[in-house]
Amino acid sequence: MAETFAKSILCQDKSKHICGKCISCVTFDSGNNPDIILLDYSDKKSIGVEEIRDKIGKNIELKPYLYPYKIFIITGAEKMTIQAQNALLKTIEEPPEYGVFLIISNNISNFLPTILSRCMLIRMETVKNDEVKKYLIEKKGFDYDKAELYAEFSQGNIGQAIEISSSEDFSNMRNDILDLLCKLDEKGFTDMFKLVDKLLIYKENIQKALDIAFLFYRDAAVFKAMNGESKYCIQKDKIESIYEIAVNKSLKSLIKKADIVLDTKVKLKQNANFQMAAEVMLLNLKEKQYG
Repeated sequence: MAETFAKSILCQDKSKHICGKCISCVTFDSGNNPDIILLDYSDKKSIGVEEIRDKIGKNIELKPYLYPYKIFIITGAEKMTIQAQNALLKTIEEPPEYGVFLIISNNISNFLPTILSRCMLIRMETVKNDEVKKYLIEKKGFDYDKAELYAEFSQGNIGQAIEISSSEDFSNMRNDILDLLCKLDEKGFTDMFKLVDKLLIYKENIQKALDIAFLFYRDAAVFKAMNGESKYCIQKDKIESIYEIAVNKSLKSLIKKADIVLDTKVKLKQNANFQMAAEVMLLNLKEKQYG
């Protein structure tokens, strides 16, 4: 949305919202529009004050090269340190008339009140799963089962649904996580701790990995409750693995295991120690029997 907005206000054909043909639109599409500066910090752990001064503070002093506005799109902005935010504040307190700042974040609570007070906040709501499914079926040609699966993992984000549907990394992660869970009961406690190393591989995507685990236990519980009927299972392509665990566990046990995964998701979101949280989760999933 930020990129579309930026493209629209620089489009030279004022008779249309975005013409897609003028030099501004063409250079934007090729990534060469000199007056739209994309700063993506999504993969950074933090953004320091020098980064903000060099990429924004000094840059904004130069007038636009060709167009009425100079637009900065900052992704992952919640990674800014307090010092970096204060450096940005100096710019957005009294921006030049040509300056436009689109600050994108997944966590608004990380920002200083002084930053927020100088911005117009636009909250992006998630899309209902049924709408994601409909889009994937009608626009992307997925069959119903695959659309349902990717919609579930998308968490209301159509872009994410499209991304994971074609991601080999996501497919490999799903296979690894399900393989780990299916073999958990076979492992001795020493070997079980080695499985934590497998989870470490997916530390940066641990919430998605745990979503896979939760959905697995959810499907197994539904399969068990429906006496082997797979109609209401979401991961129908993994029905053999679902059957394997469902046939050997009680419904109460499967529901409890799903709760353990959800509890771990919450703790990790609250910045719990990853190693300890993963070990406790696997211990609880393996050791405890619930009827």
